[in-house]
Amino acid sequence: MINLGIPALDKAFKGGLDNGKIILIKSKPRAGKIVFGYKFLEQGLKQEENCFYFFHKANTQEAIEETENYGLSTKKLKFINSNMIYGRTTSPNVVICDLNSPSAIDVLDGLFLDKGSVRGVITVISVLFSKGLFSIAYYLLNHLRRLVDQNPHWTFLLTIEQGAISEEEMQEAEKLVDVGIELVEKKPGEGDLLIYKSYKPVTKKSFNYKVKTNEFIVT
Repeated sequence: MINLGIPALDKAFKGGLDNGKIILIKSKPRAGKIVFGYKFLEQGLKQEENCFYFFHKANTQEAIEETENYGLSTKKLKFINSNMIYGRTTSPNVVICDLNSPSAIDVLDGLFLDKGSVRGVITVISVLFSKGLFSIAYYLLNHLRRLVDQNPHWTFLLTIEQGAISEEEMQEAEKLVDVGIELVEKKPGEGDLLIYKSYKPVTKKSFNYKVKTNEFIVT
């Protein structure tokens, strides 16, 4: 079983949430997706799992500092930046890959092969779709699906920004995930959290959420 690090959600899945799954969380911009992701990584680091954060940013150091400010141990966390032009860094914990090349996405295979439990937060899907790189976006989604199917102790959390991709593209992405969560922000930093897709029964589908400093609270 895998812990999300958010008790109310962990209890919602009957019998617990299994490893080897893909979880999708979608929302409008700045509704709390990334803090949810940090919480997910924090739990993995506590359990001494191999954790990574796959993003597309102009400044790799900024991404590292953001996770440090949240309280994550960046010495144990692997960072993957898909910005080949501006993402360069000398940090041994950072891997740079080319967003325009499907083969570069295969970097995940080599990083964690034969290393036991792996959990990762992947935020590049929206970037791929917004740049019109549809074939690479679908390649990545299918590649992630294949990885979790082949490695039952790997679990991925995907974040997708509503509005960055079309409804049709969102539906295609949702076909490849096991759990779908939507954040519906009512006012800054809080709103409704909905489990709208699940591979197994849930005891509750609708929650309230609130984002505070370094916390994602669900009730």
